[in-house]
Amino acid sequence: MSEPVISDWDKLDLRPSPGGSLVRVRVTPRASKNTVIGVGEGLLRLRIQAPPVDGAANHAVREFLSEILDCPRSRIHLEKGDSGREKLFRVEGMEPGEIRRALSNFPKRR
Repeated sequence: MSEPVISDWDKLDLRPSPGGSLVRVRVTPRASKNTVIGVGEGLLRLRIQAPPVDGAANHAVREFLSEILDCPRSRIHLEKGDSGREKLFRVEGMEPGEIRRALSNFPKRR
């Protein structure tokens, strides 16, 4: 598989959900820093500093998604993938188009 391209937000598999959207995420834990790798196979690819121990990585992903999407942490919920690298998050109050815009603006806001 080729390395994901960070500008391919249109290839991200986002699905509308009642009151928000579902976003699929692939997490690489124990990274040197939290980063957005891009999109690969329809998944948002993230590197997270936290280890995959006692929910630390899940908590860190939720925090980082909150920062990336510029929305409150309380609106981001882990739906599936508690112990795997591939996860499904529900983001309340954001449509797929809003999530794509937030992702494309994230590096500029940092």
